[in-house]
Amino acid sequence: MSVDLEAGIGARLAASMDGLAAELRTRRERDERQRPPDFTYYPGRIVTGNAFPIFNAELGGPKTGYFWAVQFVNLAGLAAATDTAALYIGKSPLDVQLQNQFAPFPTPVGVGAGLGFASAINPGRTDLILRDGETLIASGTSASTFLVLRFSLIQAELRFFDKFLP
Repeated sequence: MSVDLEAGIGARLAASMDGLAAELRTRRERDERQRPPDFTYYPGRIVTGNAFPIFNAELGGPKTGYFWAVQFVNLAGLAAATDTAALYIGKSPLDVQLQNQFAPFPTPVGVGAGLGFASAINPGRTDLILRDGETLIASGTSASTFLVLRFSLIQAELRFFDKFLP
Protein backbone atom coordinates (compact mmCIF):
# COMPACT_ATOMS: atom_id res chain seq x y z
CA MET A 1 0.00 0.00 0.00
CA SER A 2 1.20 3.46 -0.74
CA VAL A 3 1.75 6.04 1.97
CA ASP A 4 -0.91 8.32 0.43
CA LEU A 5 -3.48 5.54 0.43
CA GLU A 6 -2.75 4.67 4.09
CA ALA A 7 -2.95 8.33 5.08
CA GLY A 8 -6.30 8.67 3.30
CA ILE A 9 -7.72 5.58 4.98
CA GLY A 10 -6.42 6.80 8.35
CA ALA A 11 -7.98 10.23 7.87
CA ARG A 12 -11.35 8.75 6.86
CA LEU A 13 -11.22 6.36 9.81
CA ALA A 14 -10.43 9.22 12.22
CA ALA A 15 -13.27 11.34 10.78
CA SER A 16 -15.65 8.39 11.07
CA MET A 17 -14.64 7.81 14.72
CA ASP A 18 -15.11 11.53 15.49
CA GLY A 19 -18.56 11.38 13.94
CA LEU A 20 -19.52 8.32 15.99
CA ALA A 21 -18.25 9.95 19.19
CA ALA A 22 -20.29 13.10 18.47
CA GLU A 23 -23.40 11.02 17.78
CA LEU A 24 -22.94 9.09 21.04
CA ARG A 25 -22.54 12.37 22.97
CA THR A 26 -25.72 13.73 21.38
CA ARG A 27 -27.66 10.57 22.25
CA ARG A 28 -26.40 10.57 25.84
CA GLU A 29 -27.37 14.24 26.31
CA ARG A 30 -30.83 13.58 24.83
CA ASP A 31 -31.30 10.56 27.09
CA GLU A 32 -30.27 12.61 30.13
CA ARG A 33 -32.83 15.30 29.27
CA GLN A 34 -35.58 12.74 28.74
CA ARG A 35 -34.80 10.68 31.83
CA PRO A 36 -37.51 11.19 34.44
CA PRO A 37 -36.28 12.88 37.61
CA ASP A 38 -35.65 10.67 40.62
CA PHE A 39 -37.48 12.19 43.59
CA THR A 40 -36.62 10.04 46.60
CA TYR A 41 -38.63 10.27 49.83
CA TYR A 42 -36.79 9.80 53.13
CA PRO A 43 -39.31 9.45 55.97
CA GLY A 44 -37.04 9.79 58.99
CA ARG A 45 -33.63 11.48 59.08
CA ILE A 46 -32.40 12.00 62.64
CA VAL A 47 -29.84 14.37 64.16
CA THR A 48 -29.29 14.30 67.94
CA GLY A 49 -27.56 16.52 70.45
CA ASN A 50 -27.00 16.97 74.17
CA ALA A 51 -27.68 20.71 74.00
CA PHE A 52 -28.58 23.43 71.52
CA PRO A 53 -27.65 24.05 68.77
CA ILE A 54 -28.38 20.73 67.09
CA PHE A 55 -26.28 20.68 63.93
CA ASN A 56 -24.73 18.03 61.68
CA ALA A 57 -23.41 19.16 58.29
CA GLU A 58 -23.40 15.63 56.84
CA LEU A 59 -26.84 14.48 58.02
CA GLY A 60 -28.68 17.80 58.19
CA GLY A 61 -28.41 18.90 54.57
CA PRO A 62 -28.18 17.64 50.99
CA LYS A 63 -24.97 16.51 49.34
CA THR A 64 -23.39 18.47 46.51
CA GLY A 65 -25.57 18.39 43.40
CA TYR A 66 -28.83 17.69 45.27
CA PHE A 67 -31.65 19.61 46.93
CA TRP A 68 -34.01 18.70 49.74
CA ALA A 69 -37.65 19.63 50.09
CA VAL A 70 -38.21 19.18 53.82
CA GLN A 71 -41.78 18.02 54.50
CA PHE A 72 -41.92 17.62 58.28
CA VAL A 73 -39.64 18.54 61.20
CA ASN A 74 -40.03 17.25 64.74
CA LEU A 75 -37.99 18.30 67.79
CA ALA A 76 -38.20 15.91 70.74
CA GLY A 77 -36.77 16.28 74.21
CA LEU A 78 -38.20 19.61 75.33
CA ALA A 79 -38.51 19.38 79.09
CA ALA A 80 -40.26 22.48 80.42
CA ALA A 81 -42.89 25.00 79.42
CA THR A 82 -40.17 27.66 79.41
CA ASP A 83 -38.13 25.81 76.75
CA THR A 84 -37.94 27.64 73.44
CA ALA A 85 -36.65 26.41 70.12
CA ALA A 86 -36.53 27.47 66.49
CA LEU A 87 -35.46 25.97 63.18
CA TYR A 88 -32.74 27.70 61.17
CA ILE A 89 -31.19 27.24 57.75
CA GLY A 90 -27.46 27.74 57.54
CA LYS A 91 -24.02 26.34 56.94
CA SER A 92 -22.79 26.26 60.57
CA PRO A 93 -24.02 26.99 64.11
CA LEU A 94 -22.79 30.55 63.55
CA ASP A 95 -25.82 30.99 61.27
CA VAL A 96 -28.24 30.78 64.22
CA GLN A 97 -29.42 34.35 63.70
CA LEU A 98 -32.87 35.83 63.25
CA GLN A 99 -32.47 36.41 59.49
CA ASN A 100 -31.77 32.66 59.04
CA GLN A 101 -34.72 31.47 61.14
CA PHE A 102 -37.26 29.39 59.25
CA ALA A 103 -39.83 29.08 62.04
CA PRO A 104 -40.12 28.77 65.82
CA PHE A 105 -41.14 25.41 67.22
CA PRO A 106 -44.47 25.80 69.01
CA THR A 107 -44.48 24.91 72.72
CA PRO A 108 -46.27 21.58 72.93
CA VAL A 109 -49.41 21.42 75.04
CA GLY A 110 -48.76 19.71 78.38
CA VAL A 111 -45.00 20.10 78.48
CA GLY A 112 -43.85 18.85 81.86
CA ALA A 113 -40.43 18.56 83.48
CA GLY A 114 -38.58 15.48 82.30
CA LEU A 115 -41.34 14.23 79.99
CA GLY A 116 -39.44 15.03 76.81
CA PHE A 117 -42.31 16.38 74.77
CA ALA A 118 -42.00 16.98 71.05
CA SER A 119 -42.87 19.92 68.86
CA ALA A 120 -43.41 19.85 65.11
CA ILE A 121 -43.28 22.10 62.05
CA ASN A 122 -45.05 21.13 58.81
CA PRO A 123 -43.58 23.40 56.11
CA GLY A 124 -45.48 21.96 53.16
CA ARG A 125 -44.22 20.61 49.86
CA THR A 126 -42.04 23.51 48.68
CA ASP A 127 -41.79 25.96 51.59
CA LEU A 128 -38.53 24.60 53.06
CA ILE A 129 -35.99 23.91 50.31
CA LEU A 130 -32.32 23.26 51.10
CA ARG A 131 -29.64 23.35 48.42
CA ASP A 132 -26.20 21.77 48.71
CA GLY A 133 -24.18 23.48 51.42
CA GLU A 134 -27.25 24.36 53.51
CA THR A 135 -28.32 22.43 56.59
CA LEU A 136 -31.06 22.40 59.22
CA ILE A 137 -30.11 23.75 62.63
CA ALA A 138 -32.30 23.67 65.74
CA SER A 139 -31.46 26.10 68.50
CA GLY A 140 -33.03 27.66 71.54
CA THR A 141 -33.00 27.30 75.32
CA SER A 142 -33.68 24.08 77.18
CA ALA A 143 -32.52 22.32 80.34
CA SER A 144 -32.85 19.02 78.49
CA THR A 145 -29.73 16.87 78.11
CA PHE A 146 -30.91 14.93 75.04
CA LEU A 147 -32.63 16.48 72.03
CA VAL A 148 -33.67 14.78 68.80
CA LEU A 149 -34.31 16.56 65.52
CA ARG A 150 -36.24 14.29 63.13
CA PHE A 151 -37.33 15.28 59.65
CA SER A 152 -38.77 13.80 56.48
CA LEU A 153 -37.76 15.05 53.06
CA ILE A 154 -37.81 14.61 49.32
CA GLN A 155 -34.39 14.55 47.66
CA ALA A 156 -33.53 15.06 43.99
CA GLU A 157 -30.69 16.28 41.82
CA LEU A 158 -30.43 20.07 41.50
CA ARG A 159 -30.84 19.84 37.74
CA PHE A 160 -34.42 18.61 38.30
CA PHE A 161 -35.31 21.48 40.66
CA ASP A 162 -37.50 23.20 38.06
CA LYS A 163 -39.47 19.96 37.54
CA PHE A 164 -40.18 19.75 41.28
CA LEU A 165 -41.70 23.20 41.66
CA PRO A 166 -45.36 23.65 40.71
